[in-house]
Amino acid sequence: MTATFSFTREPLDTGRGFPAFVPSDEERGQEEWAQFLRSGNWIEHDWTSYYRLMTGEPVKARPFVSHLCHFAADTIHRHGGLALEYGAGPGGGLSSPTLLKYPGTPYLISDLSTEVISQWRDLYRKHPEYAPAALAAFDACDMPLASDFIGVVSSYGGLSNIEGDRVRAIGEIHRVLEPGGLMIAAEVYVSEEDALALPPAVRELFQNRFPFIFKNYREECRAAGFRDIRDEVIGRFSTATDSSTVADMAREHGVELFYTQYLRLCTK
Repeated sequence: MTATFSFTREPLDTGRGFPAFVPSDEERGQEEWAQFLRSGNWIEHDWTSYYRLMTGEPVKARPFVSHLCHFAADTIHRHGGLALEYGAGPGGGLSSPTLLKYPGTPYLISDLSTEVISQWRDLYRKHPEYAPAALAAFDACDMPLASDFIGVVSSYGGLSNIEGDRVRAIGEIHRVLEPGGLMIAAEVYVSEEDALALPPAVRELFQNRFPFIFKNYREECRAAGFRDIRDEVIGRFSTATDSSTVADMAREHGVELFYTQYLRLCTK
C-alpha cells in the first residue's frame, strides 16, 4: 500500500479515518440508509460472497457473475496505474474482486455515503492483506481529484445508482483519467426490445419514474471524449430474481422486466 492519492481540496471531515468531502449520511437526510447498512451487515456479507466466488467456493450468484469478476480483475491488473472505484456501495464494485485476486492493487475506494466508507474501513481493518490504498467519501459528480491522475476508473452499477447528474459524472471520470486511461464499468439497462415487450401503459410508468434504466449512456461516453468504446454483453436477468424498487414496481403491476448486463471498456 505504497500508492499515494492526493486531493485537490480540503475534506469536510477527517475524524473517521478517511477524508470525507461530503456531509455525513445523517446530515444529508439519509439516516434510514445508514441504519439499513448497519443492521444488515451488508458490506461484510457481500465481501464474503466475493471472497468465495474468487476462490472457487460455491456461492449463490447469477451464472455470468464469475466470468465478469475475473475478466474485470484481470483487465484492471493488466492495465496498471492508480485505480479508482466510484459509487462502491455495499458490494465494493469491481474493487472487491480485483483486490481479492490481485492484493496490493493501488485502489482508491469511494462512495457518496460516509456510512458505506466507514464500513469498508472496518472490514479492511480485519482483512488488511486485501486492503485498498485509500478510502474516501465524495460525490462522483464532483471528484476532489486532479485531472489526468487515475489509470483506471471502475464501477459495478455505480453509474446507474448515482444520486445526481450521470452525464456530469461521466465527464468527471474522463477528466480524472490520465491519457490512455481506462474506464471499465459493469452496468445494466433495459433494451428497446425488452421495453417494447411491456404493456404500453406499464412501460410509460417505468419510463417516467425510472428513465435511466432504459439508457446505456454510450453516446454520452463518446460525447465526453472517450474513444474505443467496447461493450460486451455478459448476460440477462429479470426483476423476478431482483430486489430493488424497480423490481417491487414490476411485481406490483404483474410484469417481469428484463435487464441486459454488459461490461463497458472505454479509453481516454
